Order: sequence, then structure tokens, then C-alpha cells
Amino acid sequence: MKDIKSHYETLCGYLNFQNQGQILGTGCGTVTMTKNTEFPKRAYELGKSV
Repeated sequence: MKDIKSHYETLCGYLNFQNQGQILGTGCGTVTMTKNTEFPKRAYELGKSV
């Protein structure tokens, strides 16, 4: 995940975006695997707080 995080931060800087937070879905190899975790709810909550 460190490479994905770094790439995201690079894109934010390049596009002059302010990082509003990150949800890194560790251990999620597929959409189905992700649906069965707490990550979608955490992403939803992060979106509401922005």
C-alpha cells in the first residue's frame, strides 16, 4: 500500500488538490472482497465529513 499511497499523494500535488483523507483497503483483492469489509462504510463516512 505504500506505493499506492505515494502515488495518490503525488497526484494530489500535481493536480494541486488538497488531500482530504485516505481509506486504504488492505487485503482487498477484488470488489467482492472489499464489499465484505468495513472499508466501504469508512469511505462513506469520510465522504460525509468533507
